[in-house]
Amino acid sequence: MTPGRLELHEDALVGVQLKFGQGLGSYNEAGHFVANGTGDIEQDFEQDAFAALRFSRRGQAAVLVPLIETRRV
Repeated sequence: MTPGRLELHEDALVGVQLKFGQGLGSYNEAGHFVANGTGDIEQDFEQDAFAALRFSRRGQAAVLVPLIETRRV
């Protein structure tokens, strides 16, 4: 599902959504949470480009193209 939705009076839209997150740890094979070690960093960046187009009074189509980067130190 895209973050953009057309109202009845709109014909098209384009947009960008930006997200940022930082990982605090991970789960091991036993399913237990393990915190990052001192100095370990995991950052996630996501940019989503999206567009929607109305093709009939009650019909619209949308596309979302994600770009995701992860930085681990």
